[in-house]
Amino acid sequence: MFSSKNNGELDNLSVGTTYCFSALLEIQILETTSCDSMVFTRPFYASRYSGALDTTYAATGDAAAIETAVVEFHDALNVLFKGDAGPMKTLWSHANDTTYMGPTGDFDLGWSAISSLWDEQAKLQLGGKVVAENIHVAASPSLAVAHYMERGSNIIDGKEQRVSLQTTITFRKENGLWKVIGHHTDTLSYLE
Repeated sequence: MFSSKNNGELDNLSVGTTYCFSALLEIQILETTSCDSMVFTRPFYASRYSGALDTTYAATGDAAAIETAVVEFHDALNVLFKGDAGPMKTLWSHANDTTYMGPTGDFDLGWSAISSLWDEQAKLQLGGKVVAENIHVAASPSLAVAHYMERGSNIIDGKEQRVSLQTTITFRKENGLWKVIGHHTDTLSYLE
């Protein structure tokens, strides 16, 4: 069993046993009163602990589709850096439960706020390029989460500024397409 008291050792994980730690990939919340209420619905897999990413429970082809969606997100982000928010806006769910916590440190909730944010960011024309590295995916037939490093640079006042962010992006399958419903990164001091 894993706990913070045993230095992160993993052994004897099983379905239906209660575990409490921060690197959860598949959980079912039975109650919202305490951390003790989280129960695994499937065995825990994380590349940090088990080496290779296990996609046993991903819907057929969905893990690869999510990795492609992450790359498309960064392609759209690089277009945004040139001043065009259109491609980014097509990748997002237009639902009111979407969230964005990006490098400016803000917390935006709902498509209306996020759509406006992308328009504002496009006007900055930050230039540069970022890519996703070390993508790790956990997917079910309708939801997926990807954790990765976002690396590259922007151009601020004519000077190159390094980008190195820990990133989490959440997707939901809508009408057969994986749409972004959440994006969370570290902050960048030059954007705060």
